[in-house]
Order: sequence, then C-alpha cells, then structure tokens
Amino acid sequence: MLRSFAFADGKKTKIGRTLGRSLGWGVSASIGVKLARPDQQVVALQGDGGFLFGQSDALWSMSRYDAPILVIICNNRSYDEPRNNIMMKEGRCREENKDMICYLGSPGVEFTHLASAYGIRGERVANPGELKPALKRAIAAT
Repeated sequence: MLRSFAFADGKKTKIGRTLGRSLGWGVSASIGVKLARPDQQVVALQGDGGFLFGQSDALWSMSRYDAPILVIICNNRSYDEPRNNIMMKEGRCREENKDMICYLGSPGVEFTHLASAYGIRGERVANPGELKPALKRAIAAT
C-alpha cells in the first residue's frame, strides 16, 4: 500500500518496512514517531493480521500518552502474505482453493470496539465512497 504514496524530503517520510515478515511492532513504532515529531501527522498502516499480532495493547499507550495517531487497519480477514505463499505452491490448499491456515474471520474482529476499549474513537469504512470523508474526520481529530 505504501508504494501508492509519494515520499520526499519535506513532504512525507516513511518509517518502517513494507514487506511484512515482521509482525506486531508497527503501531508501537508510530507512537515513538509521534512523540519524536509531535507537530506532524502520523499514520500507521496495518493489516488486520499484523495488528492482531499483539498490537492492540499499543492503543493503551496511545491513549495514556495522548499520542494522536491515525491507525488504518486493512481488514481482509487473513494473514495475507503466508496465504499467498501457500496458495502458490502445490498442495491441498491450492487444489481446493481454500485457505485452511491463514483465515482470521472466525470470529470476526470489530477493530473500532478495540479502540473504544481504550477511549479512542474508531470508525469502520465498508465501501470506497466512505473512505475520503472518514479520513478527513480522522485527520481533523488527530
């Protein structure tokens, strides 16, 4: 997703990896960035699998230290990278075109409820037309 944004001196700065393979640190890292750069907008882009990999406690730190960060969780209900690797190889998963390992949708997670538990406002976007207004509200709030 980060490849879609232009990063340049004085415009946007990307901190962190974009390849995956290291889950569970992105939101916490964004808190450190916000504390180091309090006057800049900080956005943490996360997959649902990466966020569920031990990052909900970072919301507590965001709330405690009043670190206004925009956290965007792309929810495809899957550990996508391992799923893609599995589906590209020969085997039962590929034969049946069925993800038997990486699916995260049972039970489904309502991430806005996790945010609310820490006193943070969350918003769910269900279709593309809702994204731009939701981002404007989030930027105004942070």
